Amino acid sequence: ARLRTTGICGSDTSTQTVDINCIVGLQIPDQLAIKVFPNPNDGVFKMQFDGLDQTCQLTIVNELGQKVYAKAIQGCNGRCEELIDIKGAAAGIYFANMQIGDISISKRIIVR
Repeated sequence: ARLRTTGICGSDTSTQTVDINCIVGLQIPDQLAIKVFPNPNDGVFKMQFDGLDQTCQLTIVNELGQKVYAKAIQGCNGRCEELIDIKGAAAGIYFANMQIGDISISKRIIVR
């Protein structure tokens, strides 16, 4: 979000990142569960999907929105795991953005 203030001393603009962790108007299937572990990690971690019945487009981005990893993960019956390796990425906060049909889900990942 960008905020611009103006007063007798001049004006200033500030940009802040706002994380919103909710979904409005879409229902996540009850059987769908996504876990990231370990978290925090050293850049190598697993994502576990339960009830993923269709292809998931996974994109991992840094705090600046720069893509560091992308992969299409095939749906599976029951539980499936994906090993993610972004070990060359700098320490910081990353977001695993998943697009599953009309549903978008984001998980926060901390790389030490």
